[in-house]
Amino acid sequence: MKAQMTKLDLIDDINSKLDIIMSNQYQNVAISPSTPVQLDNALMLKHFDEFQSKKTRAVIERLADGKSGTEQQEDASFVNELCKEMNLDPPLKVYRHDCEAIIRPLKIDFGSQSLRDTFLKKYNKTIKEMESVKALKVKPRARRDLTKIELETLKKNRKMAYDENVKAGKLVYYIYDIEIRKNDDPRPFNFVPSHQ
Repeated sequence: MKAQMTKLDLIDDINSKLDIIMSNQYQNVAISPSTPVQLDNALMLKHFDEFQSKKTRAVIERLADGKSGTEQQEDASFVNELCKEMNLDPPLKVYRHDCEAIIRPLKIDFGSQSLRDTFLKKYNKTIKEMESVKALKVKPRARRDLTKIELETLKKNRKMAYDENVKAGKLVYYIYDIEIRKNDDPRPFNFVPSHQ
């Protein structure tokens, strides 16, 4: 029987993966005079338990939030429809993040990191084909559930990418996960008065 990894083994594993990510994360980025925000490995390890608790969850942002009392059923129905289109089992739990935002993020717990990753991988293609989404002005986007420090990094990098794209007048930079990346073939950028 395979011995279970201890918390220290898991921390070492995460630390080595973060070292690889950090060494490769911004090699294609040349933003001047700003520098992309990077995560501090020590700070990330300090929040190990938070990181572990989020690894099976996805988040959908910018999905209309009725706050009418029936949104939980509507949200679950929407996510189940998405999962059906992706040939995935329904998630264990679907709920809105408890916050004061006008449109609260929708959290989806799959109970498995591999199911969560498959959902995120298939999300963009699937959402574009759904009739219930085609008429929406602002399309919902999905990401993995982030720790507080990762979320701060994402927000800063989204703002930086937006500001640099406004300056350039085209989509030169984009966000992948929480990283800022340079687009090899920039296209015209339709400016929206928000970077979030």
